[in-house]
Amino acid sequence: MSRRAERALEDLQSVLAEIESLFDEAAAESGGGREKLDPAVCTGLTRLRARVSEVSQNLTRDVKRRVHAADDYVHDNAWALVGAGAAAAFLAGLIIGRREPPRTE
Repeated sequence: MSRRAERALEDLQSVLAEIESLFDEAAAESGGGREKLDPAVCTGLTRLRARVSEVSQNLTRDVKRRVHAADDYVHDNAWALVGAGAAAAFLAGLIIGRREPPRTE
């Protein structure tokens, strides 16, 4: 998972936990439990928690799939990648070597 997506998911989970904590505090102050709160609110929180969990699982599955695809690509094309790296190093050496030496007068 990209760091940005991971951070956004962590933030969303943190906000959700804070909302649930506030509702629990409100329920405790009103003299009842969470069941005494508006059922629509409790249902919404449950749905939101399930959706966040689903998004997290989908992101994790997608990242694992991409990592495996990249790993397979590297294994299947190892020599081509080594050749490309050698060619890039050779060209960099040519460019660096073409500099004219400083003139001394």
